[in-house]
Amino acid sequence: MSTILDRLPILRHPQAASLADGSVVPVLPYQIVLWASVAHPAAETLSPNTPRFPVVLDPGFNHNFLIREEQLQVWADLRPDQFRFREYRRARGQPVPWYHANVWLHPNEPGERDRFANRPPFCLQLRTGIGITPRPSTTPRLPLLGLRALFAAGLQLSLDCRRGLLSLRTPRRFWIFG
Repeated sequence: MSTILDRLPILRHPQAASLADGSVVPVLPYQIVLWASVAHPAAETLSPNTPRFPVVLDPGFNHNFLIREEQLQVWADLRPDQFRFREYRRARGQPVPWYHANVWLHPNEPGERDRFANRPPFCLQLRTGIGITPRPSTTPRLPLLGLRALFAAGLQLSLDCRRGLLSLRTPRRFWIFG
């Protein structure tokens, strides 16, 4: 079992997240914010120079991942035309183009939201890809990671609402020696 997110705090008050370029994005109370990167599905590892940005884990979002085109361009230094188009799907009531891409989750320091552990990021291999809302969209405010992506990876999600902490792990592997 490998820990991806270790006691990630879910803050009960607004607190901004600072991006590598110095810009700041507001985070609303009770939003589950983690840090991710987007990469081509052929990438087997993620370069240490790949930008990471905040995303909201949204249990009510029925797709894998949704990001605005301008967020992809400014925060991830990527463009939709760098990915292979997959199909149009409806997200938030609108047709949205979906592209073949994977999302990488960055492990946090235990109990910290914006400090990162010295472990490699975890790749969510998204067979159905990611949605990129074209300009001039204003939604989603922050990129959304849906439970579908966690289900596809078979991850174990633990939410402690009393303490406001979330943990995410790969499943335990049992070996039977005969």
